Amino acid sequence: MTSDLPKPNLLHTMQLGMLKHLLEWLSVFLKQHNRFEAFNNIWLSVPAYLDMAQPWWTYKEVSSWQGKEIKTMSCFLVAILRCALRAPSASQHGIFNQAIECSRVLGEFYFYSQYDTHDEQTLGLMSTALRDFHHFKDVFCHFRAGKSVTQEGKAR
Repeated sequence: MTSDLPKPNLLHTMQLGMLKHLLEWLSVFLKQHNRFEAFNNIWLSVPAYLDMAQPWWTYKEVSSWQGKEIKTMSCFLVAILRCALRAPSASQHGIFNQAIECSRVLGEFYFYSQYDTHDEQTLGLMSTALRDFHHFKDVFCHFRAGKSVTQEGKAR
């Protein structure tokens, strides 16, 4: 019976796990490319919509992310990132697109994971999003924890 299947813990696995890691990677990435202030300004300009509250603090002022804040942020993160990474130089174009795609597909996976039920189609979409995340995540390789990963990122 499907109701007997274990349900994923979205708060700890996705919101406080993967999405929080993504936010940390993006923070360093945006600082490295001098786009953090633009990101913060766009962040504050997001209007309230339906059950989403307007951000009260800049992204950099949020010291501790809570599940509800991450859930709200996930709804507009990719749009803000896309605006903050607008008009890249020729050398930044590829890496900016990779950062946007990595963020987009992880968000996509997260949104699919919230469905109450799944069929072959939604499981296939989740599988594709997860595969694409692993394809694009290398853009953040040198921002991830761990000595071997940090050394791998520096070698690139």
